[in-house]
Amino acid sequence: MKAFIAIVFIAAFIDFGNAISCYDCVGTGSSDCGDPFSGSSSVKQTDCSSSPLYENKCWKTTGSNGLISRSCSTLGVCSLLGNGCETSGGESVCCCDGNLCNSASTTGISYVTFASLIIASFLGMM
Repeated sequence: MKAFIAIVFIAAFIDFGNAISCYDCVGTGSSDCGDPFSGSSSVKQTDCSSSPLYENKCWKTTGSNGLISRSCSTLGVCSLLGNGCETSGGESVCCCDGNLCNSASTTGISYVTFASLIIASFLGMM
């Protein structure tokens, strides 16, 4: 019985590599694609495994002109950036790896980043 519970517990944390879907739209603050995001049924959803040019991550970009784009990440971009947001010159790119995760106004910090910060803080106290 203990072995069964251990297997179920471990299986809960395994990533089986399923493809994710992302919102796919372009717009401004007042459109269905803008912020705050409505997530209405008129906003297209794309399966990230549908093209070899996509990676299995979503992104949201915001231009300095206020134009917002949401879609599957172009191959390699979010792998380099990781989960979270990068801002430069009034433009931002936010990456995430959950199903339809590019609906948020901002993307939260990843668990790996959070754990790294905790460990670094702990090591700094030693």
